[in-house]
Amino acid sequence: MDPKLVYDVGVHRGDDTAFYLHKGFRVVGVEANPAMANHLRDRFKSEIAAGALELLEVGVAEVEGELEFWVCDAVTEWSSFNEKKAGVGGKTSRPVKVRTLPFARILEQHGVPFYCKIDIEGNDHLCLENMNAADKPAHVSVEMSLPKGDRDLSLLRGLGYAKFKIISQVTFGPARSALQIALSYAPGRVRRRIKRVEKSVFGKLHDGDWQFSFGSSGTFGDSLPGQWLDYDRAFALWRVINGIYVRQKSNGLGEWYDIHATT
Repeated sequence: MDPKLVYDVGVHRGDDTAFYLHKGFRVVGVEANPAMANHLRDRFKSEIAAGALELLEVGVAEVEGELEFWVCDAVTEWSSFNEKKAGVGGKTSRPVKVRTLPFARILEQHGVPFYCKIDIEGNDHLCLENMNAADKPAHVSVEMSLPKGDRDLSLLRGLGYAKFKIISQVTFGPARSALQIALSYAPGRVRRRIKRVEKSVFGKLHDGDWQFSFGSSGTFGDSLPGQWLDYDRAFALWRVINGIYVRQKSNGLGEWYDIHATT
């Protein structure tokens, strides 16, 4: 494990990569969307030239080769190997052919990072399944797939991670069972007001002189707000959030979450 290396798997516009570079880490970025990869090569031209950032224009998949990747131009962060995910809400998507690699191959070629951020719209679990419990990142985060959050937590536990935080990507603060349940019954206008207060009181909006933009993943590791949960408490929290999601699917939760894990 390289203590100065961070992986950004699903770089998108590069806001997370910019934060990791600002913190002094060397970054390996993985981005499947060709248009986003072109944008990133332009945005981080000097960092790539200096060797601080290595950008891999590949998609993470089960096998090496080439697959159809569905690009949603209206909401680029929804682009996915899964056509349904890319077309959520009736959005139009278009297929492009992209090169693919198993995540294990990327780890072999570029080393095991100190922290690995994973956000690749449906294939996140492939990264966890390709990690080695004996030589794994000290910290990892994965976008929580609500219906399959139990799978994600189980994979993390199987790798030897024992402490977890479920962090809202709207407030940058920890999810809490009682508040989530109460909010689920509140009118949308009330929910939005409470979320604004929650964000200002509990959210980790800055890391030193760095301010996190909406849509970024925020901080990681010991800088995260809230208490670390053991597996059972994290699983119980996922069940609460998923239950609300199932009950109010038409309205949505109005936010999404990352699972952070460490040993």
